[in-house]
Amino acid sequence: MSFFDNTHLQSWGVNLETTQIVLRLVSNPKPRRVDNGNGSQSGLISQPVTSSRQLQVGRARRGKDPVRALLEKQDRHKNLVLGVPPCMGCDLTWVAFAEPKEPYMSETCADFLTCVRDTFYPSQICARLDNVDRSLWVVLLEDPLYFNAIQFGTLAYRELLAGLPSSKETHKHRLKTICLLRERLGSTDRQAATSDATALAIIILAHFAEAIGDTKSFEAHINGLKALVDARGGLKELKSDLIELRTKICRVDTAFAFLSDRPPMFFQGEVPWDRYVVDQQRPMNTSSIYIQLQTMQPLDWRLVNVWLDMQQFSFMCNHNQKIGVRLDQLVYSKIMVSMQYRLLNLSFNDPLNNALRAGMLVVMTRLMFGWHPRNDAQVRAAVRLDEAMVAILDVQVDVPHQLLFWMHMVRSQLGGLARIDVRLNAWLIDTLEALSLRSWAESREVLLSMVWFEFFGDLQAEVAFENAAMNLPSR
Repeated sequence: MSFFDNTHLQSWGVNLETTQIVLRLVSNPKPRRVDNGNGSQSGLISQPVTSSRQLQVGRARRGKDPVRALLEKQDRHKNLVLGVPPCMGCDLTWVAFAEPKEPYMSETCADFLTCVRDTFYPSQICARLDNVDRSLWVVLLEDPLYFNAIQFGTLAYRELLAGLPSSKETHKHRLKTICLLRERLGSTDRQAATSDATALAIIILAHFAEAIGDTKSFEAHINGLKALVDARGGLKELKSDLIELRTKICRVDTAFAFLSDRPPMFFQGEVPWDRYVVDQQRPMNTSSIYIQLQTMQPLDWRLVNVWLDMQQFSFMCNHNQKIGVRLDQLVYSKIMVSMQYRLLNLSFNDPLNNALRAGMLVVMTRLMFGWHPRNDAQVRAAVRLDEAMVAILDVQVDVPHQLLFWMHMVRSQLGGLARIDVRLNAWLIDTLEALSLRSWAESREVLLSMVWFEFFGDLQAEVAFENAAMNLPSR
């Protein structure tokens, strides 16, 4: 059993040449593959049709303005008769949504399915959204619950980022979403009560509760989502036309588990512990500074497998960033789900295993909660890592110096969130001395041989290194 089909990293990349949002109608949509319920795709189906034509949202390729390019083409070819250029921007005034709309609602829908959705994926790793899952538009056009949930979620997120109080429009859509959800869950129509639209609305409400730190509401929404999924046969048997529904469910499940210090609700007792990330094209790092954790007897083999997956994931992301390639968002989600569920289902009394897991969770929070308008998750991760490292000091566990250095630098990535501990700072100086590290360039090579993503935390780590290095006896 596995979370999703195994993924070979060499097939991840897609070139990123996307900037401007484009909205257009296409008359002959291409068939696409449908999720068969276990993460793989099989069988071609026709795209759902809104009318005689179909709505499509994507991004224009970087380059000349399309209208200007069209005019230049007319100048070069005077005798050609050219058609009207496609509609640019997000003008959805002509679209009939599930409810009568006000002017701001069209832009909100487009923002949610493109820009807001993109914030859940690190831009340094993932390609920006190219084509929205058309099934989402069908739900949006037909289901008033999902329509109001999108309005609420987008408006609330904008206000949280800007530090503004909730507007009357946000409050209105929130109340309407909750009323429609209660009405649907209390109805005798089981299909509507457990529909994809109902699940998506609960997920949006759960993310809002997560963002404002409302643990009680977050838990209530997660319990409701779990009941809905169980009513449809469980997560493994869940079938949907929405390609991302399973990963969306897993995302809120693991977020709640992390913030509440408890195992995730799904995959209980069924977590596969084998390696998930496989790269058959490029060998693992074999440099002299590469540390072989799998040879360290005190370490739990399940934790080592997660480490190796995260390590290979960081190797590939760093390499792809250098060559200008980005990962598909769905592939990224599947990789993250695999690592999250395994880490969150582990717990240790042993100081070394506990500290290694805590360090990996710090890295995971940077990947998981980059969209978050608050830093609760990062603060929690920093406190856990500090406590785990102090426990190693107290019992004087023998830890390889490369691994110790990595823990210190991961801790420093959180900047001011990590508490100031004199013993830990002195320990970092001793570690640098033991490794004979005198420059940040040398230190960075050590970090890049482990689990290290170049695109976040490098500056904070360099500052921490320089502050510690100034106290080295030989410098």
